[in-house]
Parts: sequence; C-alpha cells; structure tokens
Amino acid sequence: MDSFELFSSSITTIKGIGEKRAEELNKMGIHTLYDLVFNYPLRYEDRRDVRSIDKLTQDGTLQGFVARVASRVTVQRNRNRSWCTVSVTDGTDVAKLTFFNAVYLQRIMKPGDIYVFYGYPEKKGQVSLVNPSFEKYKADKQYKTILPVYRNEGKVGAAGYRKSVAFACEMLKDLPEYLPSCIMKKHKFMSLYDSLMGLHFPKDFDVLEEAKRRLLYEEILVIKELLEKYSRRIRSTSAGAKEPRTANVQDIIDSLPYKLTDAQSDAWVEISRDMESHSPMNRLVQGDVGCGKSILAFLSLIKASSSGYQALMMAPTEVLATQLYKDFSKMFPNIPSVLITGGMKAAQKREAVALARECTNLVAFGTHALLVDDMEYAKVGLVVTDEQHRFGVEQRKVLQSKAVYPDVMIMSATPIPRTLSLTMYGDTDISVVNQLPSGRQPVKTFVVNPSYDERIRAFIAKTTKEGGRVYIVCPLVEESDEAEGVFGVPGELVSAEEMYREVTELSANSPWIKPVLIHGKMKKADKEAAMESFRVGETNVMVATTVIEVGVNVPEANLMIIQNGERFGLSQLHQLRGRVGRGNTEANCIVVDRSGKEDVHNRLKIFKSSNDGFYIAEKDLELRGPGNFFGTGQHGLPPMKMSAFFKNSNLLAGISEDIEEMNGTMTEAEQERFSRRLETEVQQMQQNNYYIG
Repeated sequence: MDSFELFSSSITTIKGIGEKRAEELNKMGIHTLYDLVFNYPLRYEDRRDVRSIDKLTQDGTLQGFVARVASRVTVQRNRNRSWCTVSVTDGTDVAKLTFFNAVYLQRIMKPGDIYVFYGYPEKKGQVSLVNPSFEKYKADKQYKTILPVYRNEGKVGAAGYRKSVAFACEMLKDLPEYLPSCIMKKHKFMSLYDSLMGLHFPKDFDVLEEAKRRLLYEEILVIKELLEKYSRRIRSTSAGAKEPRTANVQDIIDSLPYKLTDAQSDAWVEISRDMESHSPMNRLVQGDVGCGKSILAFLSLIKASSSGYQALMMAPTEVLATQLYKDFSKMFPNIPSVLITGGMKAAQKREAVALARECTNLVAFGTHALLVDDMEYAKVGLVVTDEQHRFGVEQRKVLQSKAVYPDVMIMSATPIPRTLSLTMYGDTDISVVNQLPSGRQPVKTFVVNPSYDERIRAFIAKTTKEGGRVYIVCPLVEESDEAEGVFGVPGELVSAEEMYREVTELSANSPWIKPVLIHGKMKKADKEAAMESFRVGETNVMVATTVIEVGVNVPEANLMIIQNGERFGLSQLHQLRGRVGRGNTEANCIVVDRSGKEDVHNRLKIFKSSNDGFYIAEKDLELRGPGNFFGTGQHGLPPMKMSAFFKNSNLLAGISEDIEEMNGTMTEAEQERFSRRLETEVQQMQQNNYYIG
C-alpha cells in the first residue's frame, strides 16, 4: 500500500480492531486511520503524582493513590438522583469517596479490592474525593503517566481506545515527511510520527508542547494553502462577472428606531462597498453577542432585494430561523419575505416554492431546507449564513446550482482572536463590530455551588414577581441522556425535564411563576409555541437545553441560570449569558458548578470576571487545549483540532511568508509529497462534508 494511502485505509486494518469495535468507532465519526490519529486528546491528566493518602493535599491539583476498599458501597437517592459512598484505605489514612449516578459500583467494587484512584482531594475533617477516576491495581503496570483523555471513547472504552491509537500511530512510523525541508529546518519541527506519539502519549509536557507546535502549524499551513488556492481560482474566474447590487438603503437606516453604533456604521460601509463591486462579496462579520449583527444582515438582505435580487439567510436552528423571519417581516413589512424550514406543512411548502420561482426580490429565511432539491430560485444574489451552520460540500454544490457568483456573508457571534482570524480567513474580508448599543448594562455574573439551590429558587420567584423573565439552561433533556461535557468533568447532571418539574412545583406556592419547556427533541410546532409564549409573556420561566444558545432575542429576559456550568466552554457560557441583558434593565447570570473541583471553579471565575467576548474567547482557547473551538465549522471549514494559538502567535503570523518561500524552493519530490498531503486533507473534508473550493 502507498504510504499516503494509509491515511484513508479502514480502521479495520489496525491491529485489534474487528468489525464490532469498528462499528462503535464509526458511531464516533472515526472510519479511517486518519480519523483516529488526528482525533486529538481533549485534555490530559497528569497522573505522575501518586502518593499515600496521608500526603494528599487540597490544592486543586490532580493526585493519585493506591488503596484497598474498606467498606461496602452504599447508595442513597433523592429526586431521582443517586450517589454512592465508599471508604478506602492504604494504611496511612482513610478516604471517603462519593460517586454520582454510579449504582453499578455496588456490583464491582468489593471490600478488599485494590484500586488506583485519581482525583481532587478535599480535607474537611476526613480526606474525601468526588467522582475520582479509578482502575483495578496491577503490580506490573506503570501508573505515573500523562494520560490523554478523549472527547468520547463510546463503548470502546478509554483503555481500548488508547491502545488502538497507539497501533495506528505505529503504522505511520515510516510515512515520508511531507513538510518541505526548508520548513522543517526553519522551525526545527519533529517528524510526523514523533509529533503524533508526543501528542497522544507524551513522556513529559515539553515533548507535548513541541508536538502541538508542529501539528498546529501543519494544520493551519495545509488549510491556508487550500484556501489561497481556492481564492486564486475564484478571483480568476469571477472577476467582473458579478452584477453590482447598487440600491441605496439609507432611508431604511434613517427610519430605524435607533442610531447605528460607529462600529455598525463602519461595517455597513464595508458591506455596501462589497455588494456594489463587480466581484462577489466574501465577508465575515464578527462581533460579540448583542452587538447588533442582525440589523447588518437585514440591511444586506434589503439591499439585495431592492437591487432586484433574491436573498437567503440560513440559520442553524428552526427556532432562530423563525425568530429572524418574524423580526424581519415585522420591521420591514413591505419587503417580500418567506420562512422555509423542514417542518413546513404541504400548503406552506407549495407557497414557498412558488415564491422562490417567481418573486425575483424575495428574502427567504430558513435552515438547510432553503437548499433542498425542489427549491428553485429565480435570481439569488446574496447568502447570509451563520457561523454554526454546517455549510458543507453538498450544500455548496446545491447553492452553486441555484446562484451564480452570489455575495456571501458569514455572521460570527464567536469573537475570534486577531491572529487566528488573519490566519484562517485568508480568503475572506473581516468586519469587526466591537461596540454594544447604548443603554446596555453589563450582565452581573455569579458562580455558585449546589448549596445555593434554594436561594436560586427564591431568586426565580422574586424576579418573575417583579415582571422579569428567566432562562434555566440544562445540559441534558432527560435523566437517561448521556452528556460528555466540553471538559469531560464529572458531576451531578441536571436535566431540563427534571428542572421543569421542580419549577412547576415551585409555582404551586408562587402562582405567578409560569414555566415552559423547550429542547431539541420537541416537534417544531411545540418548540415554536413554547418560544412564542415566552416572547409575549404568557410564560416567564423557560427551561431549556442549549437550543436557545444563539440569536434568541427576548429583551424582557433578565435572569439566566446555567446548570452544570462545568460542562460548557467559556465561549458557550458567554453565548448563553448573551440571551439576557438585551433590554435596558439590570440582568443577572448565575452559573451552578456541580463538579466540586477547585480547578473547574477557577476556570469559571474567568467567565465571571469579564463580559468581553474577545477576552473570554482567548481564555477559552488557552484552556481547552486540543478541541473544536468553532463548534460545527466556520465557512465550511473542518473543526480546528489544535489550539495553543497564543503561545505560538509568531509562528502562525509567518505562515503566509512560509508558503511563498516553500513554493519557491521545494524540490520536485517535495512538491509531490506536499501535494499528496493536500489531496489527503481534501478527501477527509469531503468525507466529513466540509468544503474548501
């Protein structure tokens, strides 16, 4: 087999992976050797600190110890929740362990058994740990290691997953180096094999940093080279081909009930210039939550419509698409508009199809339903899409069949640090909206533990009695769901259905509390009804999952409660907080940390300390380590696997110059190998429905 073909070979070619394990890995999106080795660890546990129980310290660091089970596992239950307790000893002291929702421990953890435990000790009279990791002790095994932790190992199990990764990396040992020698020497990079081994199984953190440095650079280099190739091709084929969208919408701007901020005005000048040019617009409008990006999108839609073109605005959820449509049609009733979603009734669908075919200045809002086969458009001139919208190969092909050189605008509510923006969006112009509308007050933020539950219930009653509205966000829909948090942090999980029952019980003594439940498993009509009841004030406490994370706008909402804040990244918490404080009244956000871990609490304190989305985004990237900062993809790009952007900002800033240098110095053999690497990346993107060119 050609060395490069190893990347695309089935995972069944890896030692130890049979059909059953392959099926489980497939469910996780891992089909090839490439998928496995480039599925980077989410985080690492430094398990080198193994000591006796009497030497454990309460300093927020992960510590390990070997101990014998000294008691039977006892189980207690309350409100459909359970927790187990067990005592263990190593002869120097006794530790009390608590595990949430782990009744199975009664079956497997028996007195006399010896385990290795890792966790965050507390000392309140007695040494105690909450949800420590554990495994059966084996005398011949090395336990002082740096352990990679992946987002989800499914039924394969953590140990089995790591073993498969090790075998896969070994298969790539003889893969020829595809980064040009000038780049390898200039930056003193490790080989690919050493980098993968250093990333998945680091001997120490210095090796890990060197591995991350090479793989980060490689990821950005490959994607940026593909972007530049695509950009050059588009510029060469579309220059002068587009008809400008020249309509003047200043009268619309003057009629708004508020004045645009300076940042909005500057962005609008840039958008207008792009739309009035002979080349297709390709612009990212980036800004913090609540900064007023939606009105810029609306003005762009009106400019296209008034110029005689159709405009599409694609949203990631039906809830948001519906809200955008209602807001637009209410503000601008004279502009023909339609909502197109997958849940439309047959009569609505027929009407939408007819409008799309006949109304040449139609503004259409929707989800991917905008691009289904039977939607034929008369004259699409603008597409506005959301950063969380997975806009992949098939969707791009469909769009290209419905429009010729349309203007494209991406709305990003995730502030992206400047270094990363310049690196990743080499083919895209960027507008930054970094001001909030006048009158907005910073949201007061609090991070608390479960002991505040009763006080939170009282605050809900007080807020609603005074006419406010409340969001309560939970990580699960129901108790039986599984949730893998951003950081994989264990803790007692609160479900939306359970919380809805609790709020309903609360309303028995506080009849002015009117709760409503909304989550992704509900039917479209039920979600719309729930959202509308909250918007108009028929209900005043919305218990939800993160379905309300992006774009939902209810100015009267002034209290956000986020359960299990430990399960979310800082940027996602910031997005959720952005749902309140959109009016002119004081707003509060309460994050309940149920992890019981000091390091998690310290991370959440960063969120508490700032309302600045750009600062929070930087901290989020620093803290997450390898992982997907962008969610489901930006501009059709695959999720970013590497981070540490800020430690390596100088390295990234010089990538454009490196591309120019290597294109002028590569040997024929190096060009061939690097081209094969680009081909491999494109194949993987296409397989996962991402798109560059």
